[in-house]
Amino acid sequence: MQPHQPQHQHQPPPMGQPDPVGGLASDLGLGDAQANMLNIAAAAGMKRFEGRVQGAVPMLSQQWNALKYYFEVDNRYVVTKLRTIVFSAVLPSKKWKRVETDGTPSSDGQEPQYAKKFLTPSQDENAPDLYLPLMSFVTYIIVCSYIKGTNGKFTPEVLTEVMYSCLGFQVFEVMLIRCGLYVLQVQQAPLLDLAANTGYKYIGLCINMLAGMVLGRWVYRVAMLWTGSMTSYFMLKTLANNYAFSSHGASSQTRMPLLYGFALLQFISIWWLGYGGDLSN
Repeated sequence: MQPHQPQHQHQPPPMGQPDPVGGLASDLGLGDAQANMLNIAAAAGMKRFEGRVQGAVPMLSQQWNALKYYFEVDNRYVVTKLRTIVFSAVLPSKKWKRVETDGTPSSDGQEPQYAKKFLTPSQDENAPDLYLPLMSFVTYIIVCSYIKGTNGKFTPEVLTEVMYSCLGFQVFEVMLIRCGLYVLQVQQAPLLDLAANTGYKYIGLCINMLAGMVLGRWVYRVAMLWTGSMTSYFMLKTLANNYAFSSHGASSQTRMPLLYGFALLQFISIWWLGYGGDLSN
């Protein structure tokens, strides 16, 4: 009578390939049945890991495409956008509404699909971008550090101080506008849209500090009044024409005070975040 053989035995891998499971089973003193179970568990774990990776790749790709939209700029857009921000209230016959494409938004309402409804910044001067806010933000930190350095006030903490104060105030602005749009019962704007529109203030801050550094503190005050007013008007027209339409559910008694408040917030931020006290008279 033949001895009973186990039904499941560990199958060695093809010749030339390593057998990590068999080696581990041998080191642990496991039999063929235990080694086979270990092999099945390892295969199941690897399959689950691959499934997670394959599920994450489309999501990461979608997020990357959404972010890339805000950096699709060209020289014409940069010049036009700068002119719009600095002279927003004096531009004749300026149209503020963004241009929509033929695409339709996603049924799940995810924010990355929102941008596909509109033309890219290189195709539409009213589209928000993150290139100008990012470049002006970095420039503003450098300019403030240089001015403090010329006054003998520069320390390594100056960089983080300017950066955190600007980012903290901007996050506060974005959250406040986000809540305001919710009160108005309108479609919520993507956070990247709001980050871009509230980030244009750094252009005005750079102009103010450079003018004050070259021409003195009194010129800084005049520049601050101008850039603050122009940036506030820019925010008012952008929100009114692209995010908070008068045809939405909220009455004009609620809509207009909120929009004026968001616009005034831009002026306050330019005044608050400026370092005019470090300029020479």
